Amino acid sequence: MAIMVFFFHMDPPSRENLSVMQQIQRLDPVGIFFLVPSIICLVLALQWGGTTYSWSSPTIIGLLVTFSILLIIFGIVETLTPQTAMAPPRVVLNRNVAGSMIFTFLNYGSVMAIAYYLAIWFQVAKGLSAMHAGINTTPMIIAMVVASIMSAKITQRIGYYIPAIIVCTVLSSIGAGLLSTMTRFSNHSYWIGYQVLFGAGLGCGGQQASLAMQKALPKKDVSLGLALGFLMQQLGGAVFLSVCQNVFATKLVDRLSGVAGLDPMQIVNSGATAIRTIVPADEVDVVVDAYSFGITRCFLIAAALSAATILGVALMEWKSIKDDKDAKPIDKKDEEAGAEKV
Repeated sequence: MAIMVFFFHMDPPSRENLSVMQQIQRLDPVGIFFLVPSIICLVLALQWGGTTYSWSSPTIIGLLVTFSILLIIFGIVETLTPQTAMAPPRVVLNRNVAGSMIFTFLNYGSVMAIAYYLAIWFQVAKGLSAMHAGINTTPMIIAMVVASIMSAKITQRIGYYIPAIIVCTVLSSIGAGLLSTMTRFSNHSYWIGYQVLFGAGLGCGGQQASLAMQKALPKKDVSLGLALGFLMQQLGGAVFLSVCQNVFATKLVDRLSGVAGLDPMQIVNSGATAIRTIVPADEVDVVVDAYSFGITRCFLIAAALSAATILGVALMEWKSIKDDKDAKPIDKKDEEAGAEKV
C-alpha cells in the first residue's frame, strides 16, 4: 500500500470542459426517471402475483401495465437523446451487445437463485446454522474460481470466447437441474458434486460475455457497454429473486394447506431458522419436506434460466480476440518495395 501511495502515479485522464447542466444531462436523468419506476413495478408484480394478490387482481394488472408503458417511454427517450442516453440504440442494438446483455441477465438470475436459496436449503433440510450453511456452499465457489482461471487461459490460447460461454450454459443448466432433484435426505456426495458442476459452469463463461462487448464496440462506447452489462447483472438478480420467492411461497403453501393445525402463511413469514421452534414436533418432518420441495423448485427455475442463456449466445458473433493483437504492422521496407513494384 505504501509503495502504491508514494511511487505509483498515474496521469489524470483528459476531461471535457462541461458545464454543470451538461454533466447532469450526461447522467440521463429523464431516462432514469422512467426506468427505475418501471423496474420497481415489475419486481412488485412478480413478488405479489399469486401470493399477496391474485394474478387477475387490478393491483397486479396495473403494475404490469405501468411497467410496460414506462419501459416503452424509456426506449423512446433513449432513441431521441442518443448522445446522452444511458442505453443508446447504437450500443443496445449491436447484436453482440444485445446477446451479451441477454446472457448476463439470465445467467445472473440463475446465480442469485442458487446462491440465495441453497444456503436456506441447508438451514432447513439439514438443520444447520447460517454460518455452516454458508460453509457448505464453498464447493461451488472453489469450482467457479478454478474454472474461471482455466477458462481465461484457454480463451487466451484459442482466441475465441464463445466456446467458454457455451460450456457455461451446458454445465450450469445441468448443475442447477441436478440441484433441483435433491431432497432433505440427499447427502454430501450429491450436493457437493452438483455444486461443482454449477460452479464450474459459472466460472467458464460468467465473465466472458463482457469480451463480446469489448470486441464489438468502438473504444469510446466500451465503458458504456460494460456498464450496461453490470446493470443486467443487478436486474437479473432482482427480478428473478422475486420470481423465485413467489414460486417458493406458492409451492410451500400448496404443500401445507391440507395439514391440520398448521398456518402456511405463518411458516412462510417465520423464516428458515424458526421452523423447528414454531412447528409442533410431530409436524416438523412434513414442514421440512414441503420447505425443501419449494426451494428445489427455485433451483428448477435457475436451471431453466441457465439453459435459456443460449439465446444470448446465439446472437453473438464468433470474433477472435487475437485479431488486433496478431495483426502485424507493415514494415516500412516492405511498403517501399511494394511501391517500387507498382
